[in-house]
Amino acid sequence: MFIGLRKGWAIAAALVLAIVGLGATPALAEGEHTYAPGDAKLTKVIVAPAGTDASEDEYVFHFAGAGTVTESGDDLVSDGVMQDGSTLKKDDEVPNIPEVKLNGVELNEANYLSNGQVVQAVAQKSISEILQGVTFPHAGIYTYEVTEQSANTTLTDGTYINPSQAKYKLRIRVGNTNTGNSSALGNRELAVEDVTVDQMKNDNGGDKTGKVDPTYPVADTN
Repeated sequence: MFIGLRKGWAIAAALVLAIVGLGATPALAEGEHTYAPGDAKLTKVIVAPAGTDASEDEYVFHFAGAGTVTESGDDLVSDGVMQDGSTLKKDDEVPNIPEVKLNGVELNEANYLSNGQVVQAVAQKSISEILQGVTFPHAGIYTYEVTEQSANTTLTDGTYINPSQAKYKLRIRVGNTNTGNSSALGNRELAVEDVTVDQMKNDNGGDKTGKVDPTYPVADTN
């Protein structure tokens, strides 16, 4: 969450990974909900007084977990993030996902929902867009921890922004997809099948475990 002061008003925004539906190869836990990478979104929810111009704000997010997989006791880790031992092995490489920057928006009648006191709007980018240019070495489940690293504004009206302390676990399932009418290996290529998202920390840095609600964020006058 960022807290900003604009002319006496408190401005707040929350980091969420929002997702909306699909399923599919290496196997995840039975019954676990998976979501298409085009539907899963990195989302910043901005809550502020109507008319607030947050378009100069910039939110930067980091995906930890890239690097060489090593052994840590009975676990496999890379960049301090526990990896899936059933699909990855020691010395595998987890590809780097570059930092993602989201720009804020001006909260006006075209993009916000109001309950009469405050309004909300979102800035977001899909996981499929974030993964453009990222190459996975083989099929498997790759795990990242997503955090907001910084939140900045160029405004000079006394606004300050603190980054959210929320943390999410993003698991990306990569499989061999058939690109033709034949099942021959020559007609198959690696592709992201789907993702799962778990929340580990809330905006204040407190523990908050559990699956992310796939319908969140939704416009809600409450």
